[in-house]
This record gives sequence, structure tokens and C-alpha cells, in this order.
Amino acid sequence: MITAWQDKWKLLPAYLRVRGLVRQHIDSYDHFLNVDIRNIMLANSVVRCEADSKWFLRYRDIRVGLPQFDEEDQSRTDLTPHECRLRDITYSAPIEVLVEVSVMYSSSSLPCTIHHTLAHALSCTDGASGP
Repeated sequence: MITAWQDKWKLLPAYLRVRGLVRQHIDSYDHFLNVDIRNIMLANSVVRCEADSKWFLRYRDIRVGLPQFDEEDQSRTDLTPHECRLRDITYSAPIEVLVEVSVMYSSSSLPCTIHHTLAHALSCTDGASGP
């Protein structure tokens, strides 16, 4: 095991030749999309209504779509980061969240839950966000 920082710096050129400069960033981004975004959603999966405790919603699933661009001729083009840099457009993708909205009704001692499930797409483009 290498403990001295001077020796670790000597390994840097070899590391960059093997892995490249941006590989760490790409791997981190891929891990966020495939693992972390779902864990964040699950950690906050239930939202209860403060005004009426019978109402709540639960996030069930999340999916990040592919980046696309709507062309002037009404066609849709898949995007790459390189193409976005060349065209000076935002590299963004839709986020779809499956949400379950529930209300608890109680008759006598047995609660009954009514569920409604919907998918809602979020898209952030050009710095603006919308539902």
C-alpha cells in the first residue's frame, strides 16, 4: 500500500493514461442516474398532507428518459453532449415519476384506502422547470 502522498502523485500519469480524465465524472453521473436518484426518491417516498392527515401520496417509481430535441420540422432528435455543445443547447432529459395518491377512509374499525396512480413527467430545459 502506498502511504506517502509524493508516491501517489507519481501514479497519476499512469492512472490518467488508463482511465482518462473524464471517466470518473461519467461513472459518477451514471451511478447517480441508475442508483442514487432512486434512493433519494425512496428516502422521501411518502408525503403526508398537513391540512388533512387522511390524504397522502407515495412516489412509486422514477425513470430518466433520453435527451431529445424538438426540431423546427416537428421531428424529434436524440441528443449527445457533444451535439449540444456544438448547437449551444441544453443537454436535458425528461424525468418521469410514478405517483400514488391515496386517501384513507375509516368505517367502524377497518380503514379503507383508495388509490389513484399517475405518471408525471418533469422536464428542465433552458434553465426553466415545469410540471
